[in-house]
Amino acid sequence: MNVQTVHNVDAAIKWIAQSGSQGKPPKIIVIDVSVESSDGSQLAETLRKDATTQYLPILVLIPPSQIESAERYHQIGIEQCLVKPVKDSELLDAVAAESMPIEEQQTTPKFAGINQSNSPLRILVADDSPVNLEVATGLLELNGHQTETVCNGRDAVEAFRQGEYDLILMDIEMPEMDGMEAMSEIRQIEKAGDTHTPIIAMTAHALQSLRDRYLEGGMDGYVSKPIRPDELFQTLEDVVVRSKVSGEECPVVSSEK
Repeated sequence: MNVQTVHNVDAAIKWIAQSGSQGKPPKIIVIDVSVESSDGSQLAETLRKDATTQYLPILVLIPPSQIESAERYHQIGIEQCLVKPVKDSELLDAVAAESMPIEEQQTTPKFAGINQSNSPLRILVADDSPVNLEVATGLLELNGHQTETVCNGRDAVEAFRQGEYDLILMDIEMPEMDGMEAMSEIRQIEKAGDTHTPIIAMTAHALQSLRDRYLEGGMDGYVSKPIRPDELFQTLEDVVVRSKVSGEECPVVSSEK
């Protein structure tokens, strides 16, 4: 691909105008939204308001702390949003999708492979990192799930005692009580009611040996950090399907809940 890079809104608008006047407008525009600056969102909105650029395909790269802004981009007609850091394959798939003929493109907004879930879950998210909590809950809620958050394993156990959850996302390394300890206590509580709530481990340690240890220790699934939407939702789907097949009680938040 022939790629041109610019570093601010003014330079981007100038280059796009020059390219258009020469009969060589860009096929797609990729905008990196920075945490420190509003330039990216400003450029996206400017391009969508201008008659000469409002139909250009635009792909926006969003930092984890700004996941909620994806809905605003969708409202102004930008369908493709990816969470940074972005995998090569995610970026290429998104560019390929936007490069398709109009009649072949999907008409529904796309956000890193997220579609509104037909089976919303009530999910407890336990992590001592505010950023990780924001990323996880942002992705889950965009997918239609309900979330509650806690910041350590002890609070996760207490939340489980007090509430009902279809699934738990559990960080492994947390203060006061780590994820494995919290999972063990939850499993003990479940014995009294003969129930099983799927628990998915979250950790930055991606070694296969550690993953096997978590699964053998009682976790139902595993998601590596930084959290990636495709991995998160595939793991959720696998765990829920596996729970249904095995007859374990997991499922879906009913409309009365």
